[in-house]
Formats: sequence, structure tokens, C-alpha cells
Amino acid sequence: MIRWLGCVLRNSGVYPELAEGLRMTTNQTCSKILEAESKLPEAERRGWRPRVLSGAAVCAAWSKDQRSAICHLQSRSEAETPRPERRPPNLRPKSKDQRGEILNPTSPGGPLKLVTFSAGGQTRWGAAVNDTVVDLNLAYAMYRASRGQEAKYLAADSLDFIRQGEPALQAAKETLAFLGDRPMDGMVYKSNAVKWLAPILFPPKIVAVGLNYREHRQEQTDIATTPSYPVLFPKFPTSVIGSGEAITWDPALTQKVDYEAELGVVIGRQATRVPAAKALDYVFGFCNLNDISARDLQFDEKGAKQWTRGKSLDTFCPIGPTIVSRDEISDPQNLAIRGFVNGQVVQDSNTEYMIAGVAQLIDFISHGVTLLPGDIIATGTPPGVGHYSKPPHYLKPGDVVEVEVAGLGRLSNPIQ
Repeated sequence: MIRWLGCVLRNSGVYPELAEGLRMTTNQTCSKILEAESKLPEAERRGWRPRVLSGAAVCAAWSKDQRSAICHLQSRSEAETPRPERRPPNLRPKSKDQRGEILNPTSPGGPLKLVTFSAGGQTRWGAAVNDTVVDLNLAYAMYRASRGQEAKYLAADSLDFIRQGEPALQAAKETLAFLGDRPMDGMVYKSNAVKWLAPILFPPKIVAVGLNYREHRQEQTDIATTPSYPVLFPKFPTSVIGSGEAITWDPALTQKVDYEAELGVVIGRQATRVPAAKALDYVFGFCNLNDISARDLQFDEKGAKQWTRGKSLDTFCPIGPTIVSRDEISDPQNLAIRGFVNGQVVQDSNTEYMIAGVAQLIDFISHGVTLLPGDIIATGTPPGVGHYSKPPHYLKPGDVVEVEVAGLGRLSNPIQ
């Protein structure tokens, strides 16, 4: 049987443009669904309710689970008259993977820039493409419907997407190739017309690494001994914010707030006792990360120098603006990394100067602490932090602090 949305696509007449059937208003869509529902037997109607989702292209939901299906309605009138499958000229016939998903065996290449953003009053996830962001759930549903498959969402959110692994990544890239540069209202947004959020809103855990650049160790004259292995501490998920969001704190709690430009490593699959030689296979991608630190709390003798408290206050872990899939980064140990305050370069180094590289960190951490999909490793900061400058300087309201790792864009946050 032909799905309703797939039927709309076929009857449009001009496949690439998706025609006017995809441009129905929400009210028109609801009317069609209610009319179709009234024709179904009572047994089939019981317990089901039409739902309206954002996006002019795909807006009718017919499933109890809004996240797993956006169009469960079928047109019985065409059940006996199947039409030949239309497919874009640049995509080959499909084959099924182990999950039963129909995928292109020669998936489009190129990196994926994973994002979470707010548009139209809703939190969405998707991909950054040039100067736009794409709602990948709606795009994927349209892509499936165009091939006569059940239109459904790809993932509940960006973390769910990462957890699904390589098949979901392949499906996302294929969806973007199908979409091309079509301007789709409610599905494709200008980057400057949305609110950017953290690419992963609530990562399972953030494992941070201290003193991982030799020059940063050397600028700290108060360190009595040099650690023989990586220094680990957590940053709580509640500290995570996205690019453009404000860093804030209670001045009664801290007055020595500092910046630390870092490379963030996002884990793609569960890693337990992973050797360094295989460690990068467990990485989903990379992002900018700013390890904001309250130095007066971090080094407070009365509190036994609580690094976790000093580095985990709310808003103290900006990440983003995107997570770039690992296929874009050929060598994570050869990336320029810079930090800025009010446009002035305050940190300027390269990840080649890490003491323990990304692979060694995954090896070290996973031998004892299992890393989960969506976990983030903050790999340490190079020299140039404010606390060890002469004279010391700290962030204050009105400042703008930024992190830029080569290939990952620029993470920018105002201080309020």
C-alpha cells in the first residue's frame, strides 16, 4: 500500500520540486487526515489521533509515538495499482542493513556537522550545511516517503542519533544528498535565523583532562610534582551550553572565572578497555569546548581544592557550534587551537603538543571507566589562560570568549 505522504510526492508530477502537495498548510493537512480517518473502520480509528508536527513539508503524524513515525496513514484506494518506484538519478538501488533499513550501499561521502537548534518554538536536531541548518527528522521522513517507504523520524534527538551508530550516520548523509540545496520552508533554516543550542543537550558524562599540554604545566609554578599519567576530573552535564548562550555566575560565589580552549572528543560507541591502536574507531566526532573555571573555587584550600566544583558550575561547559564527524578530521593530533577574549588571541597552540593524545586518552580512561555514546572528553588546554598570565586577568560581564579548533568552526559565548 502507498503511504499518504509518498502518494502526495508521486502525484505531484515533478519529483525534484516535490510540487504543491508538500506545500499544504497545517489546516489543509489536518482536514485531509480527518477526512481519511472518518472513512476507516471504527476498529482502526480507535485509539489513534492525528497530530501536527512543525514543517511545511511534512506535518501530519499518525502514530502514538511522535518520534518514531510522522505519517502512518495509508491510502487504500491505490493498493491494487502500485506505481514503479521513482528514485533520484544520483542514488543507486537500495539494500538493507542489519536493522532492515533501506540504505544506499555507496553512501554519499563528506562529513556531517551535527547540531541542535531552536526554531519555530521547538527544539530540533539536524545538520549544518553551508549557511543553513536542516531538520534531519523531517528531511529523513520526506526522503523515505519519496521512495514509497513509511515516513518516520530518524532519531529522537542528537544523542539518540549517535547511539544508533554508523547506519544512522549513513542514512543522514544520504538524506542530505537527496535534499540537496532545495529551499524547504519549515525544514531548512538560515543559520542566523535559529537559536543555536549545545549539539548534545545532556551528554551522559564529560571526562575532562588536566595538565595535558606541557607548556600549560610549565606556566603553573605552584605545581609541586609533574603527574605521570593523565589527570581526570568530571564536568557535570548541567554545565553544558551552546554557542551564543551566555556564561553566568553568582559573583558572591566566585570572582575569578577563567577560560580554557579545548578540543572535545565525542564518543560514538561503547568503549571498555580499548587499546590506543583502535581507539579512534570509537570516536563519533569532534567539537570546540571551553572549560570555564572558577579558579578561586578550584584552588580553595578550605575546600581541599575541588576541581569538580570549580569547573562544573552551570553554564561552565560551552560546546559547539557543531559536532563534526570524525571523517572530516584526518589527524586529531594536528589541529590548530586558539582562544579569544573580546577578539584578542589569548591562546594559540596545536593539538600536536598534547602530552597524551586522543587515542591514548581513550585507552587510559576506558581501562576502568566505560565510555558511552555521547560522552565527551575535554582533552586539556594549552598555555595562555588568564589565571597564569602576568598580571592575571579574569572574565567579566560584557566580555565575549571564543574557542576555535581547526575544522570545527568557532564557539562564541558572551559573559553576563
